Amino acid sequence: MMIKQLGTHPIQVALAGIICGLPCLLSAIGQAKTAAACIKSINNEQMNIGQALLATCLPELYALTGLAGAFIVLAA
Repeated sequence: MMIKQLGTHPIQVALAGIICGLPCLLSAIGQAKTAAACIKSINNEQMNIGQALLATCLPELYALTGLAGAFIVLAA
């Protein structure tokens, strides 16, 4: 049902793409910086692997909120 509506609302689809794409891009940049810092911290024995995994998962929340926002825009 939702796929049939996508052709009739191109502005809504474009807005959903921007709402999802921008946070995903920013999340990827932040996650790369965090992962590099975590690798350095593991080498220096300042942090263990579990802490590093948790730290690298936090920037991914930006991408998930963007994805949720896109679904909200498409459902409206």
